[in-house]
Amino acid sequence: MSGTIDGTPIPPYTADLQTMCNYLEKGVCCILSHPGTISYARYQGLYAVVWDYCHLYSPGEGEDLGEDVMQLACRAAGIDLCTDYYVDPTPWLTRSDIYLRLARVFAEHVKTISEALDLVTGEDLLLRYVNESERYNAGAKEISRLFTYLREHFIRIFEGDRCVSPNNVYPLTTLAVRHWRQLFNRHMLKISKAVLDVIELHRHGAVIDQDIVKRAINSFISDRLNSNDVQTATPNSLEIYAEFFDSPIIAATRNYYSATSKCCLEENGTVAYITWAYERIKAEEELVERCLLPFTQDSLIGTCERLLITEHLEILQGVFPPLFDSDMDKHLRPLYGLLSRVPNGMDPLLKKFGPHVDFNDIRDVQRRYLMMSHIRTEFETLRNTFEAHAEALGTSTISEWVNECGASDILPQRYVDKLLEVHEKNLDTVRLAFDGDASFIAALDKASCVFVNKNAVAGTSRSKSPELLMRYIDAILRSGNKGPGLDDSKIEHSLSQAITIFKYLDEKDIFQTFYAAKLAKRLIYHTPVSENCEIMVIQKFQEICGIEYTNKMSRMMTEINLSRDLTNQFKEHIDRSFPGDKSLNLGVLVLGTNFWPLDVDTSGFAIPTEISPTLERFNRFFQAKHSGRKLTWLWNYSSTELRSSFWGREYIMTTSAYQMAVLMQFNNWDELSLEEIHAATAMSKEVLRQTMEPLTKSKILVQSGADNIKLNESFKSKKMRINLNQPVRKTVTEADDVVQGVEKDRKYVIQANIIRLMKANKTMTYQALIREVMSQVARWFTPKIPDIKRAIDLLLEKEYIRRIVDAKDSFEYIA
Repeated sequence: MSGTIDGTPIPPYTADLQTMCNYLEKGVCCILSHPGTISYARYQGLYAVVWDYCHLYSPGEGEDLGEDVMQLACRAAGIDLCTDYYVDPTPWLTRSDIYLRLARVFAEHVKTISEALDLVTGEDLLLRYVNESERYNAGAKEISRLFTYLREHFIRIFEGDRCVSPNNVYPLTTLAVRHWRQLFNRHMLKISKAVLDVIELHRHGAVIDQDIVKRAINSFISDRLNSNDVQTATPNSLEIYAEFFDSPIIAATRNYYSATSKCCLEENGTVAYITWAYERIKAEEELVERCLLPFTQDSLIGTCERLLITEHLEILQGVFPPLFDSDMDKHLRPLYGLLSRVPNGMDPLLKKFGPHVDFNDIRDVQRRYLMMSHIRTEFETLRNTFEAHAEALGTSTISEWVNECGASDILPQRYVDKLLEVHEKNLDTVRLAFDGDASFIAALDKASCVFVNKNAVAGTSRSKSPELLMRYIDAILRSGNKGPGLDDSKIEHSLSQAITIFKYLDEKDIFQTFYAAKLAKRLIYHTPVSENCEIMVIQKFQEICGIEYTNKMSRMMTEINLSRDLTNQFKEHIDRSFPGDKSLNLGVLVLGTNFWPLDVDTSGFAIPTEISPTLERFNRFFQAKHSGRKLTWLWNYSSTELRSSFWGREYIMTTSAYQMAVLMQFNNWDELSLEEIHAATAMSKEVLRQTMEPLTKSKILVQSGADNIKLNESFKSKKMRINLNQPVRKTVTEADDVVQGVEKDRKYVIQANIIRLMKANKTMTYQALIREVMSQVARWFTPKIPDIKRAIDLLLEKEYIRRIVDAKDSFEYIA
C-alpha cells in the first residue's frame, strides 16, 4: 500500500516546511472533493506528516507566504491584523504556516463551489447546494479529525503568549463553517427564492423533491457542520431564518390563497370549494411537517385558515342546512373539518341536535358522531354517554334474562352467549355509528368490565362470572362435546368469543385457578378436543395477562408430552427386559408437584398384588433416569381398564383405581363383607362408599344381606365397553376453596411485584410505588390499596426495603 497523493510521496520527517505543506495541501483538497474515498495508507501518511511537523519542525523557520495570503488566512482564522496586539504578529504567522495554508484551501474550495452555484437556479440550485454542502461538511469533519493534534500543538506553544490567545486558535470545523457561512450569505436570497418557487410549483400540483427542500431550509439555521437541529440553532441564525425565509413564505402564502380562494369560490361554487379548501389546508400541514421548521407552522397554517375559512365563514355556515338535510356526508365531513378550526365556527350547527341520544337510531348517532368528532368537548360528552348506555344495556339485559329463565336455570353456555350478545350489539354500534373509533372501543371495554363482573347472575360473588366462563370453555374443549356439526373452525370461533369475555374479567386469577383444575382433568383423563385448541387458548391468555399467568398451564402441556415419551420408553424397556410379558399394560403421567393443582389422597389405599410388580419395575426404571426424585402415586386420579370373561363374553370396564382394587378382590371370592373389602383395600369408609356406588348401580356387584357384597353372576350388558369411573366427590365446595386460596396467593403476588419494582428502580416514593403495583397486578386482579399498604409494611419489617431518612414517604431497595 502507498501513501502517495497525486504522485507525491510521503515527505520524510526531515523535509522542509514547503514540502510538508504541499503534501498536506494536496491531501486536504482530495478529501474535500471526494470525502470518504481516501485510502487508509494515504490517511496514515497525512497524519504522520502532521505529527512530524508538530514534534520535529522548528517553529522559527517559517517561510514568507506573502501579504495577500496572510491577510486571507488571518481573516479566515478570525485574526484581525489591524488590531493592535502590542507586538508584531509575524512570529505567530511563522509558527502557523500549515494552519494558514488550511484556511487558504478552505477559502479557495468554497470559492469554486460558489462560482458553480452562480450558474444554476430553481430546484437545480437547491440540489447542487445541498449536495455540495453535505460533501463539504463530510470532508471538513474528516480533515478536522486528521489535524486534531495540530490545534493541541498550537494551544501549547501559545500559552502565555500575549500575541494570540489560544481561544483564537479555532478548531478546523469552526474554520470550515466560517467559510461556508460566507458562501451561504452570498447566495442566501437566491436559495430563499428558489425554495419559494419550488413550493409554489408544489401548490400548483407539481411533484417536487421535498427532502431537498427541507435540507435547503435547514441550512438557514445551521451554524455547525451537519447541524440541522432547531434546538441547537443560535438566535442569530433564527433571525436570519425569520427574515429571509419565514416572512417571505408567509407573504407568498397570503398572496397565493387570497387570489385562489376567491377564484375557486366564484368559479366552482361553495360545495366544491369546501372540498378544495379542506384538501389545501391538509396539504399545507403536510408541507410544514415534511419541509419547513416548526416556527413556521402556526403562522403559515393560521394564514391559510384566515384566508380560506374566516373570510368566507358566513358562506360556509350558510351551506350547512341544505347539506345536512340532503344527507351529503361526503361534503359535511370536510365542512366540519374547516369550521372547527376557527373560534365559534361550529356553534350554529350544534342546534340541529337535541340533548337526548337514541342509540337505536344508528343514522342519528352517525350524524352526531360526524359532527362531534370535530368538537372536543362535545365529542367527550358523546363518548361518555355511549359508555353509560353500553353499561346500562348490559346490566339490564342480564337482569331481564335472569327474570325470564329463573336464577336456578343459569347454564354456562347460555350465560356467556348472553354476555356476547350484548357485547356484539354495542360493538355494532361502535362500528356502524362511530366508524370503529378507538376511543369508543375503549369506552365499550370499560362498560363491558362492569356488566360482565357485576350483574344479576354474579350478584356480590367475585367467583361466579369466572367460574361460569371457565365451565363454558371447558365444555367446548372436552372431546365428548364435539358433535357432527361442530368442526375445528367453529370450535376456534367459539373459543375466540370466550376470550373476548375473559378480557373483561376483574378476577382473572380466580379464573386461572378454576381453569387450571379443569385443564388438569382434561389432560389426565385424555378428553381434550384438540391439543392445538388447548395451546391456542393458553396463548390467548398469555397475550392478555403475560407469560407468568400461563406458566403452569404451559408446563402441564409439556409434561403430558414428556410423559407420553416416558411411557413409550418404559414399554420398550419392558419388551427388552421381559420379552413376552403381556400381563399388564402400564401408562404413567409423571406430573410436577409445583405445576399441577392435584390433591394427594391421604385416606389410605392398598395396592393390589396383581399390579405391584409392574409398579416396582417402573419405579426402578424412573429412578435410573432421574435419580433422587420421589414418586407419589395419585390413586384418586388414576384409571384402569379391566377385561373380564366371567359372564361368558368379554367386557372391558373402565374404572377408577379404587374400583379396580375392589373388583380384584372378586377374582378369589364370590362374596365379601364390606368390612373385608375395607380391610383388603385400606380405603376410608367414605371413599369406599362412593367407590361401591357405581359398581352396585351397574349391577356388576349386588348386595347380599345387610353387609355382604357378591359378584352378580347373571350380569348382562349390550355394551362391550362399560364406563364405571366416577371421581370421588369433595365435601367442600370448589368455589369457596378457590377463593380462599386465591386470596392467600394475592398477598405473595403483591409482595413480589413490590420487590421487583424496588429492585428495578432502587428508590420510589410511596404514591408512585402504590400506583405502579396497581398497574402491574391489574392484569390479574383489581388490588385493594390497604392490601398493598400492608404488603409494604411487611417488607419493611422483613428488611427487603427501608425508608429514606431525608426524603418524605420514599423507600429504597436493600440489596
